[in-house]
Amino acid sequence: MAGAIDAYHALIDNAVDRGYQTPDGAVAEKRNAALALCAGEYSAMARTDPARAIRQLDGSEDGHPLVDQLPPDRRDALIGDARASQDADTLDVADASRLGALQVQRASDAAETAILNDRLSDNPTITAKAIANNAALTPQARGRMLGLIARAGEPDPSEETSAATAIDLLDRVRRRDGDPDKIASIAPLVEAYNAGGLRREDFAYVARQLAEAQTPEGEALARKRQAFVMAAAPPAGSGDGNGGSGSDEPDQDRSQGDAIGALPRYDLERDLDQKIDQYRKEGKDPNDLFDPGERRFPLGAELLSTNPQRSALPEDGGADTAGTQNPGASDNAAIATDQAQQPHLAQLFPLLARPPILFGRPPNIIRPPGAADNPSNTPTTRPFKEPIPGLTPKEAATDVPSWARGKVPYVGESGKPFAKRLMDDQHGPGKWEGDPVREREFRQIQKWGDRHFRDPKQIIILPDDEA
Repeated sequence: MAGAIDAYHALIDNAVDRGYQTPDGAVAEKRNAALALCAGEYSAMARTDPARAIRQLDGSEDGHPLVDQLPPDRRDALIGDARASQDADTLDVADASRLGALQVQRASDAAETAILNDRLSDNPTITAKAIANNAALTPQARGRMLGLIARAGEPDPSEETSAATAIDLLDRVRRRDGDPDKIASIAPLVEAYNAGGLRREDFAYVARQLAEAQTPEGEALARKRQAFVMAAAPPAGSGDGNGGSGSDEPDQDRSQGDAIGALPRYDLERDLDQKIDQYRKEGKDPNDLFDPGERRFPLGAELLSTNPQRSALPEDGGADTAGTQNPGASDNAAIATDQAQQPHLAQLFPLLARPPILFGRPPNIIRPPGAADNPSNTPTTRPFKEPIPGLTPKEAATDVPSWARGKVPYVGESGKPFAKRLMDDQHGPGKWEGDPVREREFRQIQKWGDRHFRDPKQIIILPDDEA
């Protein structure tokens, strides 16, 4: 480099001698060349050793003799380049660490899946010793798999307990990305199974739902399915159809009631699977099952008619008078007593008990011929509102108590009376007032009722069956 500089200076001196350059111009030319070389040196250093370049350029460390002669804007630009290079190095280190951890996790997930498939088969061959010595497993995965073997000798939970656990896991599997409670790996499912909360067949079912929800097509279908299920069946934790266990004691029988309340929802989940599989075998799009543009839910009467426990809904969508009474709205003591004795259709399927057919606005209630003249042919069940499509959870204010999910306001019922009706049903008339926690529940339900639902544009009400 020194030889090249000397040769360049000699050329400038020759230009002066021959009259092509003035002495002052020659000095300026040599100075600019020296500064350009200095800047070039620090530009290279910014890429190879950015920390050193920053220290010398900002004066905290001795550097090139001409570094102080660099123009301030040029020096600042070089410092900026060095810092960008330094930040990139930091990102690369973090990214390499992340990718390495991801590869380790993928290898562990693959090993864990292989062990699960083997241990849950009819003839498992992988031993606890093999699991303990499997270097591909992370410590957490190794602990889960050893717990899986220990679980093999334990009795299965009841059908009700397993259904309640499965429903809770399915709800979390179908949550949106970014939700801290969303399940995105098999680990929570294995932990629930190891803890005795799931039967083997229910664990396999939820695992299949998780795998499907992790595909782009499956994720979209899972969201539509979840919206349908939450409208059609009570959430887990609604043992009496009203969000409680049915016991006079607030907490004494809550767990048992919650488990029993999950069975209808879980039955519906399995029915949906059969219908989705049928659609796929027939070359149909399963998303059409949940298309809100249909005149009524395509699943409604079909699902109910195929399940003996839900055969109260006739083919035409009508329902028995007793089966469509809403326990929160009835003023008839005899009917209320009857409803307390058995879970009627309106308790199991708040919308499917009498599905509205939605068109035109404001609500136009179309009654069957002769209904106005024949009181016995007048429907005894008030029509329900419909969810407003396209809202985000925040816009719809869906952060409500779990026991309230699945409940729907009546046509013409605003959020405040809707919330009061649900709170009175859940806690007893007026008994929730003055309790800060329960008054907060009231406000949540009121906001949900006002934001999430609207009156349908047209309602066709079918006649009740003859008594």
